[in-house]
Amino acid sequence: MSRLLLLFILLGTSAASSADPPVTAVLSSNSPYYEKAYTAFREAYAGEVTRRMHGEKIPANPKTVVAFGGKAGSAAYPGAERVILCLAPGATVTLGDNRIRIAMVPAPEEFIEAIVRLVPGLKTLGVLRSQEERGALQIEGNGSKVTLAVETVRSPNDLPRALRSLMSQPLDALWLPPDPALVTKNNFAIIAAAAKGNGFLLVAPSSGLVGRGAHAAVVVTPESAGKAAAMAALQWEDPETLYYPKAIMVRGK
Repeated sequence: MSRLLLLFILLGTSAASSADPPVTAVLSSNSPYYEKAYTAFREAYAGEVTRRMHGEKIPANPKTVVAFGGKAGSAAYPGAERVILCLAPGATVTLGDNRIRIAMVPAPEEFIEAIVRLVPGLKTLGVLRSQEERGALQIEGNGSKVTLAVETVRSPNDLPRALRSLMSQPLDALWLPPDPALVTKNNFAIIAAAAKGNGFLLVAPSSGLVGRGAHAAVVVTPESAGKAAAMAALQWEDPETLYYPKAIMVRGK
């Protein structure tokens, strides 16, 4: 074999090994929830994507990683220029720099419209949350006539205090954002009992909680979250940009 031909083969092999798509998608599991989001992402992104499951080896130094779910969202991705967290409200990472999270709620104006449809005449909306997270609640100051009464539950033992504080105010409804640290089975039972005892509607982050103590739910569909992740991958200019899912699903009794 000639040296020229050998050099050509080596160069070709090197080029092939570095030809991985610039976007790598990592799914926490093969749950239909993540699969729907991933499918919507692929359709909206339209470019080549390397797919991996959480725990599998990914291409070295990927330009963009889109992590679906909390396990994938909490993982480290050395060398990645940017990481997009999708459907990962419980991911234990510090946002900013090269990481952003697709919001688990629709844009503020859309959210308020949905809540008002659920609770006609809504004037004061109570909000419980455990995370001081950018984007989890950016509804104030959007020109809405709805007043927010926000309480942050700072520890497992702080829930009774936060509820007492909210109960002392003239609420029309109480909203729980998608917050795995707060919306546990035990906490939800306590919150639902407080809402029922004080006569106001409880709006949950999951349709599965409707009829089990919640009167309604404002839900971001996995398809809309996947599309928002594709928009982030295509248009990312500033890590401070917040990408909202466009579609919402409102379910009530």
